[in-house]
Amino acid sequence: MDKSILWGGLFCYALPLLLALNYSFDYSRPSIEKYFLINKFSTTIGSDTEGYSDNYYFDLIHTDSIAKIAHWEDVDQKSCAYYRDDWMYKMIKLKNETFLISARKMPANSKLQCSFLLRRINGTVFRKVSTEQQYSHFERGDTLHVEKHRGLIGIKWLQLLMPQQ
Repeated sequence: MDKSILWGGLFCYALPLLLALNYSFDYSRPSIEKYFLINKFSTTIGSDTEGYSDNYYFDLIHTDSIAKIAHWEDVDQKSCAYYRDDWMYKMIKLKNETFLISARKMPANSKLQCSFLLRRINGTVFRKVSTEQQYSHFERGDTLHVEKHRGLIGIKWLQLLMPQQ
């Protein structure tokens, strides 16, 4: 038997079956953790012949990964120009550290320099696929509650919780 047929069968049939079992028979108690929504965006894919579909994404970071103490820092003209219009909850790298921009001050007498209120980030940002309902409900800067499941065979998965109406 050809090895490529064996590997193809394994990936096409066995792997999805294992993932379905991992999800369906997970009776473990999930942990609920808070994540901060840094960015959200959508993309449209497809073609005229096959049709189009919208995909929705959230960029999230664990709330414990964002420092509680913030500080003001003056930034150069290039950074001010880059973050002129869309600066809220963007990430900026200064002195080999990553910060989250929480606020901005522009002195009245100088258009060449501005100050950002920065909070240090020690964790990683990850992208989560969301539904259209979740995408329209949450905005940048919101705190989301995410259920973390262990999975039957140890493959972890996440579920975004919608607030009660």
